Amino acid sequence: MKKINLSFKNRNSDFLNYCPFRLGLKQSELGLRKLNPSPNEHDDVREKLFQIDPSTYELYLKSKRKMKELHPDIAYQRSQSMDSEDRQRHVFNYMAANLAKTYPEYFQFDSPRLTYKKDGSFSNYDQACDSHLYQDGLDFLAHHIQEDFCLVHVETLKAELIHLCSPNDWTAKWGLNKNFDEIHVHAPRAMEIVKRPEQIFRRLYENSVTYERLGAMTLTSFPYLIRHPDHIEEAIESEKHPFFFRFERQTLSKIPHTPYLLFTIRPYLMDFTQELPRKLSKEQWEEVSAPEHKNRYNWFFRKNFTYLNQLF
Repeated sequence: MKKINLSFKNRNSDFLNYCPFRLGLKQSELGLRKLNPSPNEHDDVREKLFQIDPSTYELYLKSKRKMKELHPDIAYQRSQSMDSEDRQRHVFNYMAANLAKTYPEYFQFDSPRLTYKKDGSFSNYDQACDSHLYQDGLDFLAHHIQEDFCLVHVETLKAELIHLCSPNDWTAKWGLNKNFDEIHVHAPRAMEIVKRPEQIFRRLYENSVTYERLGAMTLTSFPYLIRHPDHIEEAIESEKHPFFFRFERQTLSKIPHTPYLLFTIRPYLMDFTQELPRKLSKEQWEEVSAPEHKNRYNWFFRKNFTYLNQLF
C-alpha cells in the first residue's frame, strides 16, 4: 500500500470554530440546526450549504485527488438508478447553481456548464473537460469542494450515490445501496439518537428545508483526512503522544425534481497534542492513540466525552 503525507499536524481545520465542545460539555452544540434557505455570497459562511476555507481548501482537494489515485473504484460509487440522465442533471444543476451563487469568485454556472475559475476547467452534468480524470460531472464537482456527499432516496433511505474521499472507517463501495440503519450499524447510539429516520427524512423532504448537524466525533492518533479502513498513513514523529479530535459538519437538503436528499459530510480535524497529554495517564494515552484501535468510535462514547470535557 502506498503511503502519503497530507497532514493537519499543527494545523486545525476548524476555521469556523465549530468544535462541539468549545462551550463545554453541557453547552455543546449538537443536534439539527436550520440553515438559511437561499444564501448568497454575502451571507455568513455558516449558513452556506458548501463551505470553502481558503487556508485549507487546497489541502482538502489534494487529499481527494490522492484518494482517487489510490482507491479509484472505492471513493465514488453510484447505483443503476443514477444512470438516469434527468436525475444526474437535476442533482448536478442544484449543486452547481448553489456553488456559483455562494462562491462566485471560484465558480461560474451557465447551464449546463460549471466552470472552476481558478484554472478554467469545466464540466457538464454528464462529462467533464478532463474525461480521463473524472467519471462524470458529479465526480468533477466533488473534487472541487471540501465536502463529501451522498444521495439518499427519501422512500427507501438507501444511499444511491456516494462520493467519499475522507472516510471515517467506511467506504463508498461498502455503503452503496445500504439504508440508514445498515450504514450506522456500528455507530454507537445511532438508533437511540435517530429513532425514526424515515419520518425525519421525509419531513425534511416535504418541507424543503436544509439542516446542519455536528457529529461523528472520534479520537485518532493520525492527523489525516483519509481514514479508509484499508489505507495506511505514515506515522507522525512527535515527542508527545499525538492526539487529534475529528468531527463532521453534516447537512441534509432536498434536491428538487428528484426523490433525493443531499447529505454532505465535511470532516474537521483539531490538533490537541500539546493540550491534553498532561491531563491523561500513560495508560489512558495508550488507549487513545493506539494506531490500530478499531473501536475508537465506540470507545469515545463509552467514555462519555470525559477526556474532551477535561480539555474544555
